[in-house]
Amino acid sequence: MLDWRMVGASFAALVVVSSLFAGSASGVGGGITDILSKIMEKINGFFETSPFGGIFGGLAPKAKTTYAEIYLYPDSFTLTPAKPLDITFRDITLVGFEGNIKPDFASGELVFDIKDSPVKINSSLSGLSLNGLELGPFAASGMKFSINPNITAENGTISAAGFSGAAFLGTKHIKLSGNFTSLKAKIGELTLDIN
Repeated sequence: MLDWRMVGASFAALVVVSSLFAGSASGVGGGITDILSKIMEKINGFFETSPFGGIFGGLAPKAKTTYAEIYLYPDSFTLTPAKPLDITFRDITLVGFEGNIKPDFASGELVFDIKDSPVKINSSLSGLSLNGLELGPFAASGMKFSINPNITAENGTISAAGFSGAAFLGTKHIKLSGNFTSLKAKIGELTLDIN
């Protein structure tokens, strides 16, 4: 004879399991991916504070990134690459550069300030491409900027973190195109969270 309790329990289990998978496939609900991600984040957090810190370092999911192309129009700015960078500019090649790149758009000067060294390289600012650039958190306020395709501010604040991509330093602007883990813009009282 058929036991209705067994059929009911099987149906309930089927609904629970299918909702986990359907939620992750449709992007609605938590889904098994979100549940496993949270579990892995907890495990990773535990091991980061333990003596076994490096064992499970790569298990947590990577931070979500958003591709954006932004133009900054400051009077001056400082770019600090998060990792060593190879730079070729005119007839100068800097291999494994660590330090600050400081374009001054008001004076038209570009300074390479080498980390842990009194040496600085000064040049005129006439266009510089930086590929494979990674930047830590940065913010700039009180300046003109645009975020393609349709955000523009004459006097706003922009803050970003986790940039990875390319930069171009023109004679009047900085163009950053790549992925950001965080990108926010404030124009007057309006705050926009881009990702």
